Amino acid sequence: MKQIVKLRVKKLADNQGSYYLDWCQNGKRNYEYLKLYIDLSPNPSRDVKKQNEAVEQLAQTIRNQRENELIKSPWGIKKVNRYEMFTERLCTLGVKCYDQRRLCTLFKECFGGDVPLVEMDREKILTFLKYIVDYGYSQASIKGFWNRVKSTIKSGVLDGSVNPECLRDFPNVKRPNNPVTYLTAEEVTKMKNVKWIKDTSRRAFLFAVYTGLRYCDVKKLRWGDITSDKFIVFAQQKTQMDATGNAYAYTRLPLNHQAVEIIGERKADNELVFRKLVRNETINKHIHAAAKDAGIEKNVHFHMARHTLGVQLLCNGVEIYTVSKLLGHKSVQTTAKFYSNITEEKALDAINKLPEF
Repeated sequence: MKQIVKLRVKKLADNQGSYYLDWCQNGKRNYEYLKLYIDLSPNPSRDVKKQNEAVEQLAQTIRNQRENELIKSPWGIKKVNRYEMFTERLCTLGVKCYDQRRLCTLFKECFGGDVPLVEMDREKILTFLKYIVDYGYSQASIKGFWNRVKSTIKSGVLDGSVNPECLRDFPNVKRPNNPVTYLTAEEVTKMKNVKWIKDTSRRAFLFAVYTGLRYCDVKKLRWGDITSDKFIVFAQQKTQMDATGNAYAYTRLPLNHQAVEIIGERKADNELVFRKLVRNETINKHIHAAAKDAGIEKNVHFHMARHTLGVQLLCNGVEIYTVSKLLGHKSVQTTAKFYSNITEEKALDAINKLPEF
């Protein structure tokens, strides 16, 4: 049977040879250099001959795999970077942040170094999941880590780097369904009145309380995103932007007078509203210190500002559909899931208000 993919050797200096593949696909000549080398010396020793035979056998195996790909797939052989590391691909997907860097470190600790993307298989996936579970992270953190791992594996499957079997029955990590924690109106007032380590952190946190913006959206907010009639028009990074950073939807969010006072006098459109805002983990330290000084025993963090707005709106009679839109949730079901304890309290209160029949 005629070979479709041919195995060839390119002669190099010092009597070395480099194996490469040669095939025709869609009317175009294609080459793949395997980075497998043999000794072409005229009188090789027995050990060199054995080494050459082993390398040739490996090259032939790869050739057979490529030929099968070309026969089975209507798109032919997909050119894959077989030397791209798993963490390299992971870092190209989504927004760079502390969690991404931490996940890369955990991966390298688990396997004693990085792993080529093409070598990822179900065994390694399960090994890594067990590693981060045993590390002692919260369920929410594990869920966040695991979403990034799955996105990386899925990206590899789509371009042919990873065996599709890795996505079949991919281990699922459920998000914990714990009641959200939030600040009361009195606690927000206390947070406003204490001395903060950095005033920019105080302003950014309170702005999030009044708008429900996530840290990532507060950090990138520019004056050009705020209209003359005091609306923010922006794409929410988590729910309205794709992995490449392009927006596919926008939120139009009104600012109340407290939010307007927090941001102060308008600057040039291209300037950040909160200049020199510290990293998320640093601002959380500032928030925790302020809460402690205010006598608040809760574990206060930046994202609690978002929950505070959602809870306060629901408790003050705003319908859940409106709250969902203001927070930028993809569906009302998402809002109901996060604030189930609040909606249950409102339902109980409504039932108790029923007159006697």
